[in-house]
Amino acid sequence: MKPGGGTKHPIALPEQLSDQAIEQLEVETVTALGTLLPLQDVSVLAPPFGSNDARIAQLLVQEGERVAAGQMIAVMDNLNKLEADVQSAQAQVQVAEAQLAQIKTSIANSRLKAIAEVERIEANYLQAKNDLSRGQELKKSGVITQSELDRLTALEESTSRSLDSAKANLANYQYSNIDNQTDVKLASSNLFAANAQLKAKQQDMESASLRAPSDGVILTIYSRVGERPSSLGIASFGDTSKMQAKLEVYQSDVQHLQLGAPVYLRADALGKEQLNGTIIRIGLEVKKQQLIAASPAANTDARVVIVNVELSPESSEQAASLNGLEVTATIQGLRQ
Repeated sequence: MKPGGGTKHPIALPEQLSDQAIEQLEVETVTALGTLLPLQDVSVLAPPFGSNDARIAQLLVQEGERVAAGQMIAVMDNLNKLEADVQSAQAQVQVAEAQLAQIKTSIANSRLKAIAEVERIEANYLQAKNDLSRGQELKKSGVITQSELDRLTALEESTSRSLDSAKANLANYQYSNIDNQTDVKLASSNLFAANAQLKAKQQDMESASLRAPSDGVILTIYSRVGERPSSLGIASFGDTSKMQAKLEVYQSDVQHLQLGAPVYLRADALGKEQLNGTIIRIGLEVKKQQLIAASPAANTDARVVIVNVELSPESSEQAASLNGLEVTATIQGLRQ
């Protein structure tokens, strides 16, 4: 497999070789320098967004400590202020909720009063109508005077107008959904705004604490209690349960590599022990060499391709505490 193997867009597409053809090829041993690091790479635990000039108030982990996803790593000294802001926003939400409930209750009570007023005036109107009807009969019999009949007529007309007015007032409360009332809409908007403000304050409060993004190990702590986080962040972090070696292979040697090829890693720190793994990715880009051999004759301006090697479970366990260790790799490649 040529450079870029294991990716969607390799930079070279070689002729496909059969298993028999591969067996007939001569083995080409490739050596390279590399570095041990977690398979998912090392991530920097930076200060929470929005922490600004806050200092570290509590540092809750130590180097080498394994942490679980979501576990608290550090707390900034602006936490108390941000908590107070959240409490204030919560109070505003409670006020808005109370106002909305009060308005809904007031509207419901007003509707009940309007219904009662219509019923009362209807009773008065029926009484006035009956009185007028009797008065008209009594007037024919000469029992009452014209002025008395006029008074009964005026009372019936006045009561009728009052009933019309009461029914019109009740119509204002004849709604299918109380939430459509203007006052309720306004109070609901105020409650929505208060909840939005609370959410913003709660997000601000999140900036006062730093949590682990996933399971892993605290590799290096860069900032301590009382300090503003440095440009390096607060700590470096990685999942060391699965390790890899990132190798710098000379560009002229990449042609001999293929995915799945066995790789053996050695370093002074390992003594006579060696680590092993397989190639999982061959890079797409030629870069300047960063790792330089100790030999005075080493080429300091070589061009290399990054090759990723996944360590076996046993080697990953052995390398878990050796993050950043420089290693020398031996790869059994194929001579083209």
